[in-house]
Amino acid sequence: MATLEIRAPRQFNHTGDLPEYQVRNDPRNQDFDWESVRIDLSSCDFVRPPAVLWCTIYSLLVAEKGIPCELVVPSRHNVATYLNDLGMFAVLRDAGVGINHLEIPNTERWQLVLPLTRLRSISEVEDLENSLMENLERRDLSSTNLHADVTVVFAELGNNAVEHAQSPIDAYGLVQFYDWYPHPRFVCAVADGGIGIRASLRKNPEYSGNALTDWGAIEYSIQENTSGTSDRTRGMGLHHIANDILPPNRELNINSDSGFLHTDGKTLQTSSRRGNLFPGTSAFINVPA
Repeated sequence: MATLEIRAPRQFNHTGDLPEYQVRNDPRNQDFDWESVRIDLSSCDFVRPPAVLWCTIYSLLVAEKGIPCELVVPSRHNVATYLNDLGMFAVLRDAGVGINHLEIPNTERWQLVLPLTRLRSISEVEDLENSLMENLERRDLSSTNLHADVTVVFAELGNNAVEHAQSPIDAYGLVQFYDWYPHPRFVCAVADGGIGIRASLRKNPEYSGNALTDWGAIEYSIQENTSGTSDRTRGMGLHHIANDILPPNRELNINSDSGFLHTDGKTLQTSSRRGNLFPGTSAFINVPA
């Protein structure tokens, strides 16, 4: 087959901004038999964290299959520099993904609390949780109570990914502070290239017979004691985030396979729907400071 070319728009927020016909090709599937893949970010004026994680996970899954993959970086120098500082280019280069960008020095960004980081085990997530808290306190970003919330969110999302995803490329996460007027905010995002929430829940006999959709499975996942295991003491992580950490003015987005869920802590409203494919699971929380 020919090259699969995926072109990102000027404002690339998440996989929902991409044409559905381009991203429905799932690199986890055996029938993904493209000769090569080219992800074109050249027109992007901004690439937000969920889009960064989509680019990372999709490219790594393609490379893991042994298929040549190329990332065309944004033409705007400041956008390309941001992605380089974030660590995305280094992660992809290490996996053999082609990056059409010359090496440039990294910029010291005080807002970048945790660059794009590989998550392989619960113990590794615990170590990062401790260093994340130290980093937040040292940089004196916002109030201490927010530091604790951001750290807990990262740990919960990271532990879910490394424990349940069965991702052949592990998981990746990042934390950043955006000093945007009038609403500065933290963003915390974690993603994997694993089996997805619906398949994970179906490992639990309680859900194995349910006709769950991808979006319905995400709704189940934020309920109390919902887990891919039959252990009744498990399944508190996403429930804790959605019900205790989100209110009163924070937002949580989860994209798993073709399911998309949005929870608004301000209105306490949750909506789920069919969305564009994310090959695995991506979770993103927005915490205004």
